[in-house]
Amino acid sequence: MAEPWLGKEMLRQVELRLANQAANLAAMEARAVGLVNVCVAGTLALGAVVFAPQASPDMAAGAAVAAVSLMIAGGVLLVALWPRRWGVSGIRAHEVADWHSRPQDHALRAFAVARDGTIERNKVRLDAMGTALRVASAMVWMAPIAGLAGVFASRQPGVLALVDRVAAWLAA
Repeated sequence: MAEPWLGKEMLRQVELRLANQAANLAAMEARAVGLVNVCVAGTLALGAVVFAPQASPDMAAGAAVAAVSLMIAGGVLLVALWPRRWGVSGIRAHEVADWHSRPQDHALRAFAVARDGTIERNKVRLDAMGTALRVASAMVWMAPIAGLAGVFASRQPGVLALVDRVAAWLAA
């Protein structure tokens, strides 16, 4: 025997999950956009240091390494922000029309089950966005350390000569 409340509750739970996923995606996208802004601002500032005439080779090398770290983090975030397929709550009109001859509870259960696939597809996108945010955040936090490593590496004679050659090539 069909439970009249079960189909409505199943559909309500699916809609709650889809709404929660949409809110999570919006929050992750906001964080990603904020980090992209940090990456762009940091890269521009570090680029100014690299090309400043009064910058020492050590400082320029460190700034260049940190800027590359920020550029890679920004690229990871831009790939994560690229529009992708996203399932939304609700039922298309033709789906409702296809079920008009069935009992309401049976139709609601079928709609809820059909939306489970949407939840799973959305979860894949949310997981990918979360991974991208963690990777990019780590790279942003590691940029100053990478910059210091660049300063120390630039004090090695071979690295300093390479930096001078690259700077001369860029200036030409």
